[in-house]
Amino acid sequence: MKPIKIKRGTKRGDPNRGFAVATQVDQADAAVAGAQAGLDNLGNQIELQHATIAQVEAVRASTEAQELQARQELERQQSLSQTGSGTRQKLEQATAVDAKAQADVLASRAVVAARRHQLDVLLGTRKQRAADLEGARASLAAAKLRLG
Repeated sequence: MKPIKIKRGTKRGDPNRGFAVATQVDQADAAVAGAQAGLDNLGNQIELQHATIAQVEAVRASTEAQELQARQELERQQSLSQTGSGTRQKLEQATAVDAKAQADVLASRAVVAARRHQLDVLLGTRKQRAADLEGARASLAAAKLRLG
């Protein structure tokens, strides 16, 4: 916000001075409203990020369960193969499914970490927005004092 300059020769009773200061109050009031809206919007983004984290954590839990199932099937096929009861094709399929499941678990863990990092960024931004709001409120209070 750029303050309006008041001419040096303007006296307290001059109507132009009152208009200029009143305009400063209006600008400061708008800056407070804008800063509050920015902070409120950020709060909504943080809430959404929490929901997103919960969703990706559920996906991660699901991939971990699938990985456990794939590992157990691989162990079963390895055991059957050693006794000559299993087929090479089923062992290869179980090996591939297990490898994919392990990769899916790693990928889902990376997504969770990324979403948590994004939340940290938003929380840090909230501190800055709160400081911006306090600065805007201080400017408004100063402008009101000048208005008299």
